[in-house]
Amino acid sequence: RAKAENFDGYPNAGDVVILRKAHYGTKQGSLRFYDKIAADLRTIGLTQCPNEPCLFRYTSSSGMKHVCFLILYVDDGLIIGEDEALDYVCSELSKRYKCKCEEPDDYLGMDLRIKFGEISISMETFMDRKIPYRGNVFNPHYTHQRITRTDSSPIELHELY
Repeated sequence: RAKAENFDGYPNAGDVVILRKAHYGTKQGSLRFYDKIAADLRTIGLTQCPNEPCLFRYTSSSGMKHVCFLILYVDDGLIIGEDEALDYVCSELSKRYKCKCEEPDDYLGMDLRIKFGEISISMETFMDRKIPYRGNVFNPHYTHQRITRTDSSPIELHELY
């Protein structure tokens, strides 16, 4: 219940309004959407991971087992897997939601570069927006560390040890 204050259509500022449906931006909106889409994903045939409730797995029931995984964060989803499984899950999702099933460029602020057999993830675009100049940014978790934008190439892991 919410208290309406000078809400159009209600003559008295003290009228009470009952919201009968979760709405985007309300405190419960995200949870209600998650509950609905999780139920729909289970109906489609995806299995929810017991240890990570935002991760779902689909295994086709055809002769050859085709698998895909879907990760969901609020209203952003990322799906990866074999073509047959992807086609089925995307088709079923499109029947229920307005969604795009296409190769992504980014997910949750991370840049994704996908080539056959290889996926790379970076925060280059995010950092370009956050650090538009050359300078230091302090890491809030470790006050003794600085994040510095440089023109040098990334350090390979084997160079660190």
